[in-house]
Amino acid sequence: MRTARPCSSADCQKPARPKRTQCPTCSAHGNPARYAYRHLKANAKRRGKDFTLTFAQFEAFAIETRYLAKCGKSATSYTIDRIDPTRGYHADNIQALTNRENVLKQAREQRTVNEFNPETGRREFFTIALPPSKPTFCPF
Repeated sequence: MRTARPCSSADCQKPARPKRTQCPTCSAHGNPARYAYRHLKANAKRRGKDFTLTFAQFEAFAIETRYLAKCGKSATSYTIDRIDPTRGYHADNIQALTNRENVLKQAREQRTVNEFNPETGRREFFTIALPPSKPTFCPF
């Protein structure tokens, strides 16, 4: 059995990926825009969403919205949201929202109903997708 060679980055002891010189962590830190793009594309594929966004379009979006500097897991961190949830990830259908705004948008566009299911003979939760809400302008 072959042992993987160590990562070529300074002070990193993790094994490098096959046929590569760096481990996945160091590779992601070397080009965070590429890492974020690949992660978004893989998640879209896993969820069965259409993805036509090119890396150049994503990079321009990330620079314009400062997405890479503000992304994370806190309530005020940025996420990439599809403006129209029925369409995929296209250059004209994405926007940067905070996690909090994204959760509120999802709550506005979906409703959970607890109804009796005659097939199973018990009450079950169903999620009903509502039409996208139009943003309202409020000057205050």
